[in-house]
Amino acid sequence: MPSPGLFADIGKAAKDILTSGYNYDQKLLLNSKASNGVVFKSSHAILSNGPIIGDLAVSSKQGSVGVAVKVDTSSKVTADVSLDNAITKGLKIVVRGTYPEPQVLSISEEYRHELFTATASFDSKKILSGSAVVGLDSLSIGGQVEYDVNKGAATKYDTGIQFTKPDFSISALLRSKSNEIATLYVHNLSSSQAIAAEFVHKRSTNSNLLTLGTVYKVDKTSSLKGKIDTEGVASVSYSQELRSGLTAVLASSFNIKSYDKDAHKIGLSLVVDA
Repeated sequence: MPSPGLFADIGKAAKDILTSGYNYDQKLLLNSKASNGVVFKSSHAILSNGPIIGDLAVSSKQGSVGVAVKVDTSSKVTADVSLDNAITKGLKIVVRGTYPEPQVLSISEEYRHELFTATASFDSKKILSGSAVVGLDSLSIGGQVEYDVNKGAATKYDTGIQFTKPDFSISALLRSKSNEIATLYVHNLSSSQAIAAEFVHKRSTNSNLLTLGTVYKVDKTSSLKGKIDTEGVASVSYSQELRSGLTAVLASSFNIKSYDKDAHKIGLSLVVDA
């Protein structure tokens, strides 16, 4: 029996439909893998507000031990060392460091069992965080918390519940210290089409936001996505495999309530898998 998933997985299927593929920058992503298993990933982007950024990541895994290093154009370096099935089966331990800003060293663990999952982490800034999810058949219930030892107070706590069946999933989340209530829904209408929705209520401002979206696989090489929310923002995304190892994604967003040019965005991503 598979594990119920992590807390971050609650509502993820719907969020992926509503957010993934909607990039409004000009981006190039290069992915390649050497014969010895070393993986190289590089991304370069011209942001919608002008700056050009990029990063290069190298990772390798030998048995249960993984090593990854990433450096970006702001001179930030991130290094990870991970160990799968450490001490016991299903336990993963990761040590991560970043330099120079923010200069943080952290250790985290992730444990997966067929009945529950749990995570915990502690870093050099004395931030302690953890999450747990318990699963029973189609139902998963969980929560996460972040505690600042320096302040002696919880800085974040969320709870969530999810009911999943093969063709649909319904989730509810209480986020941002109970200030935000979110419900998410995804329905797989067929093997080629799915719809999703998210309703968010913010108690502090008494505001509501409803987002509706869909994804349609046109054929084996292309897919079309669209979404609209109650603020009047409509978005579309089209992905096309131009040839083996080369995929283009075109995304556009526009506000049907405003004719201001800053309310409209368009982005193009090229993904090269060598």
